[in-house]
Order: sequence, then structure tokens, then C-alpha cells
Amino acid sequence: MVSGLEAAHTRTMIKAAVAVILLTSSITVRAQADFNLDLSEETRPPLLCSFSEGLTIYRSQEKSVWFSFHRRIGLPLVDRDAVAYHADSSNGPIPIPDYEAFLQELHKLPLADLNKQAGQAKSFDIEGSLSGLDLAEPISRIAAGPNAPVRQKLEELIQRLLEAHRPFAEDAHKDTVVEGATIPAREVTFAELLLDPQVYHGKRVRLTGYYHGEFEGSCFREKAEGAGDWKRTIWLGGASVHANPDQIDEVNDDYIIVEGTYSFEDKGHMGMFAGSLCDCTRIQRVPLVLKIK
Repeated sequence: MVSGLEAAHTRTMIKAAVAVILLTSSITVRAQADFNLDLSEETRPPLLCSFSEGLTIYRSQEKSVWFSFHRRIGLPLVDRDAVAYHADSSNGPIPIPDYEAFLQELHKLPLADLNKQAGQAKSFDIEGSLSGLDLAEPISRIAAGPNAPVRQKLEELIQRLLEAHRPFAEDAHKDTVVEGATIPAREVTFAELLLDPQVYHGKRVRLTGYYHGEFEGSCFREKAEGAGDWKRTIWLGGASVHANPDQIDEVNDDYIIVEGTYSFEDKGHMGMFAGSLCDCTRIQRVPLVLKIK
């Protein structure tokens, strides 16, 4: 159990981390908007912190567009038995002239430089792509690190947009502490988890079920049957940096055993799922003998 003093200290550490270095970012503007940027990165050992943010902008009315923004910062506590997260989110309108001005400034950036390894890129595992914006050639792999000039200019541009319009938006802020990857997972069935998901929020769980993965789809459910029943399907995140590679299998369209941290609040792609399993330390095929049983 994390004390109030530890939690307060952790919040101070989080704010300091944000001020010093951008650790991880995820910026998403979906296809129906004028551009689509998807970017994620993770620090490499021994510094294992996370920072993610997402921004979605799409046209909702003739005189305005709508934005949805979230930011999530995570720092491991002592011995990595727990991870503290600070999250904030906001949603609101942007007048079309302001949005068009934002796009004009965006076009002025040397976006092709996102494809070049720079800005401490070697300290991060980076994945990302950029399409839309009338680009002659979409950027299929972003390689620039958080300190690259083009990344910094992009972040500054997004921050200015948010600062101008967040005062008129609905904001939500939340601090949470979840169990870390070193905590043994408790065995749970899909039925138990779905019956009362908030009980397992932030807990390490072991779950057995059927997995199907595809583009923008990471579907983990109780049985092979039931495709499309999103409210009974879990979004499956990636492997933890603490995972033993021997316990992480490349599996698709098969039954698997997963150990990870369950989040009731993170509902996966487009918020359609019944939560997610992340920071996974085990993703393995169910042994044939268990399938026969």
C-alpha cells in the first residue's frame, strides 16, 4: 500500500520529470480529420518512465471543430512494486479560423525531419507515422527523438493551441497508483473481471482467453466466438520492459495466458473495449493439454 506521503512525493517527481524531458508521447488525430499523426516511444533501461499524450481534432459543425486531449505520466515507485500515474484530459470546441491557422503553421514545419534519427532518439524505442496534410509521401516511420527540433516545434504548436482553448473546455485531472510489474498476478476469469471491473482496476491479473490481433485491433476475449462484442473484449497492450522474453510469444488467433495490469479506464482503440491489459509480463499460448481439458 502506498502512503499519502509517498503519493505526494511521487506527484512532485512526475511534475519534475515532465519539466525536464519528454519521455513518451502519443499524438493521434484520426482519419476523418485533416491529418493523422500517431507516435509512441518508451525510455530504455535503466530509466523506465512513461509519458503519453493524445490529441484528436475533427470537424463537428460548420463554424467549429472539436478537440479531445489527454496526457498520462507514469513513474515507477520504490522497487517497482507500484507505478504512479497523473492524468489529465479535456474536450472542447475550436473555431474554424483558429484551426485553419494551426494547420497553416503545421505545414511550415520541416515534417520530413520526423523521419530522421535525432534528438536523443537512441535513448528511446520509437514508433509512429504521419499521413494526410497533402504530403506527397506519408511518413511511415517516425525516428526523431523528443529533443529533435521538429518534435519540439510540433509540441510547442500543439501546446499553444491547447492553451488558447482549454480554458473553455471541460477538464478532468486524476492521480492513481497501480500495481507494478513485480507484483505477482492474481488469477481471474473473464466472467469475474467483467462482472465488477472496477475491483480489478490497477491490479495485476492473470487472464486466459482467445486473442485476435489486426490493424487497430488487439482483441482478447473469453472464447473464439463473440467477435465484435466489444463490451466483453479486452484491449491487449504490449509487453513490459520487465518481462522475460521467454514468456512473451508471438501469438495470433489462438488461446493465450496473459499476466498484466488491468485498467478499467483505458478502453483501447476508440474507447470501445471493456478495459485493457498493459505492462504484460506474460503472453503465452495455452498448453495443448489445457485446451483438451
